[in-house]
Amino acid sequence: MKVNTLIIFLTVLFKYSQLYIGSTINIVSIIILGIIVINIIATIKNKKIENAKVFTILSIVSIGVMIITKDPNYILPLLVAITLQNEKMDNVVKKFLISSIIMFIVTIVMSQLGIIENENWYKKDEKNNILIRYTLGFGNPNTLFLFIFGILINYYLLRKKITWIEKIILLCIIIIFYNLTLCRTGFIIAILFIIFADTLKNANKNKVIQWLTKNAFLIFTIISIIVAMEFGKNNNSIENLLSHRPIYWYQYVKNGISIIGNDLPIVLDNYMLNILYKQGIIIYVIYMYMFYNAIRKYNKNEIYYKYTVVMIFTLMYGISEAAINISNNISILLIFLIYFNNELREKKDEKNEENIICNKQTIFL
Repeated sequence: MKVNTLIIFLTVLFKYSQLYIGSTINIVSIIILGIIVINIIATIKNKKIENAKVFTILSIVSIGVMIITKDPNYILPLLVAITLQNEKMDNVVKKFLISSIIMFIVTIVMSQLGIIENENWYKKDEKNNILIRYTLGFGNPNTLFLFIFGILINYYLLRKKITWIEKIILLCIIIIFYNLTLCRTGFIIAILFIIFADTLKNANKNKVIQWLTKNAFLIFTIISIIVAMEFGKNNNSIENLLSHRPIYWYQYVKNGISIIGNDLPIVLDNYMLNILYKQGIIIYVIYMYMFYNAIRKYNKNEIYYKYTVVMIFTLMYGISEAAINISNNISILLIFLIYFNNELREKKDEKNEENIICNKQTIFL
C-alpha cells in the first residue's frame, strides 16, 4: 500500500474514530494525526514543500484555529494537502471515494452487530404519529447524510458525465436513506446535486455566475444572517422548515462578532456562521478568501470546474450543517490543494506559458 493511500484512508477514518468513541480528541485520532505529522516531517526532510510561504502562514492559522476550537479537524486538510502534493487529482478523488465507501459500510455493519452504539431518534409528524430516525452508528441521522453526500460528490468528480441510469440508481439510494434517516436538508441537497450538477458545467462562462460562485461563501453567510434576523425570533414556517435552526442562529447573531469568536452553549448548525461567530472574524476572513481563491482558480479551467460545482453545493449544504470536514467532504481539501498539488499548480503554469508564447507571437507579427 502506498503511503498516500494509507494517509487518505486514515484521513477518512479520523472523523469516524471520533464518531465511534464520542470524543473529538481520542487515542485513535491522536495516533492518526501523529502518523500524518511524521509523514510531513519526512516530506520536509526529503524534498521541498511547494509554496513554503503559504504553508507557513496556513500552519499558523490552522494551529490557531485548532487551539480555539480544541478540534484537530481544522489542521488536518493542510497536512493532507502537503502529503498529496505529487498525487494526481483523479487518484486523490478515487482513493477518497473507495475509503469513504468502505468506512460507511463498515460503520453500518458494526452498528447492526452491536459493536458500536446504534441509538435511534424519534419525532412526531403533523398528525402526531411517532416516526423513527435511524442513526445506523453515526450518532445522528443528519450526520449519516453528510457522509452519503461526501460519497456522492466523489463519485461525481470521477465521472465525465453521470448518465440518466446512474442518476436513477443514485436517486433510489438517496430515497432509501432518506426513509431511514428522515434528514430533509441532506435529502434535498443530494437530490438537487444529482439532477443539476451536470447542467452547471458551462455556467462558468457567464460573468454573473462567475461572480456569484467566487463569492458564494460570503453570500451564503449574508443569507444565513438575514434568515436568522427575520425568522429566528419566533416560530414561523421558514423557521420550522429549517428544523428550528434560525432560532439558534439568532442567539449568536444578536450576541455580535468578535476577533477570536464567542462560544455560547448553543448548537450552531451552520458552517459559515460557525466559523464567523465561534472562531472569530479573522479566521472567517481567511476561510472566505480561501474559498474565493480556490473557486476563482477552478473556474478558469474547464477540466477542474467540477470542483467549483461540488464546493458550491457543499456551501449550500453548509447553511444547515456545521459538521463539514475533510473526512466527509473533499471540498475542504480542495481549498488547500491549489497551493501545493503539483498537477493543479502545473495547469496554472502551463496557462501562463501559453499566454507568454501568444504575446511573443503577437509582438513578432
